Amino acid sequence: MKHSKTTSRLTRLWAIILAAALIAIMSAGCGGSNLGDVYVLEVDEQPEVAPEPEPEPEESVEPEEEPEPEPEQLFNFEGYRGYEDGETPSIGDFFWFTEDVKWDGLPADRTAITDFDSISGYWKAYTETIPMFEGEGEYLKWFNAEINGDANKATLIYHTKNFFASDMETGRTDDLSGMDGESYSGSFSAGQLVAGDMGTKGMEIIISEFYSLNGNQYAVGEISYKSNEKEYIVLTRP
Repeated sequence: MKHSKTTSRLTRLWAIILAAALIAIMSAGCGGSNLGDVYVLEVDEQPEVAPEPEPEPEESVEPEEEPEPEPEQLFNFEGYRGYEDGETPSIGDFFWFTEDVKWDGLPADRTAITDFDSISGYWKAYTETIPMFEGEGEYLKWFNAEINGDANKATLIYHTKNFFASDMETGRTDDLSGMDGESYSGSFSAGQLVAGDMGTKGMEIIISEFYSLNGNQYAVGEISYKSNEKEYIVLTRP
């Protein structure tokens, strides 16, 4: 009787062990137990960031070279042709005479011109009547002129492409451009130009002073007529 109880206990023990093993196997197959589970840590993938483009090298800009100033050139009056193409003179070209020299005389710091080559070429010219008595009206003319030839056979030419006349008494100014010009033969000596002929032309021109001042050239003289009338004559350039 004692042997039978022991056997029976052993049988129940093995049955329990077998049941427990069976349950473990079944639980493992069905995922009911956490034993043996493997957990994987998922890491969110970051979006790829495109690399920033490298800045393009800046083009080097060389500073512009400033042009060198041209050397100052003194005006060459010899054979000057500045008025040959008909540059129009104006009364304002002669204010140096009408406002200054006429009343105050020649400037003390002038440089006299005494050689013919330095006076040849084109000029702007102006004439003005010298009143014979107080109150007499003045008559003005301004035009282009030319001195050519040589010292022994000089010629003063009145060009009339641009020729104007003004009567100061009436205030009337006339454009006489295009009329026939005049030429007067003469000579140049000791800084003085004498042209015209009292016998054939009825007048004589004596330009007694040629001079330069502040880069310009000037000339001052008188015209005498057979009728005893007189005029100032002045030249300037450029």
